[in-house]
Amino acid sequence: MDVLSLLDFDPVGPDIRIRKTVQPPEEVVSKAEKASSEGDAAVVEKAIAQIQASCGDRCVDYLAGCLYLAIEQRRYPIVTLLLGEGALIDPGHVRAATTIGNTSTLSMLLIHGWDISAEMDWGEPPPMA
Repeated sequence: MDVLSLLDFDPVGPDIRIRKTVQPPEEVVSKAEKASSEGDAAVVEKAIAQIQASCGDRCVDYLAGCLYLAIEQRRYPIVTLLLGEGALIDPGHVRAATTIGNTSTLSMLLIHGWDISAEMDWGEPPPMA
C-alpha cells in the first residue's frame, strides 16, 4: 500500500505532491456573507453547515468575510455565532470593531483568541496602544 495515497495530496510528478486545495462553493460563501450582513442567523447556520460539509474544519477561513460584515453591521448574535464556529480573527475585524467603538465586540474577540498586544500590521501599533 502506498502511504502517500492516503494523504490529501495531488501527485505533481513521480516524487512531488502538492496539498489539495479544498474550497466551499462560492455561492454558499456569498449567501453566508449576505446573511451575516443582514443578521439572518438561520441562513448563516445553514451556510456554515454546507461549508463544513464541503471541506471540514479547513474552511473556517472562509468565515472571515462573514465575521467582518457582521461586525461592521453590528449583528452581534451573528458575531457570537461565527466566533463559536471557529472563525479566524484578523486585524480587519479588530479595526472594524475599534472604528465603530464597540467594546462588546472587542471583548468577544479577546475571549476568542485575539492578542490585544499584537501589532495590527507592520508598523501599526496595537489598537489599544
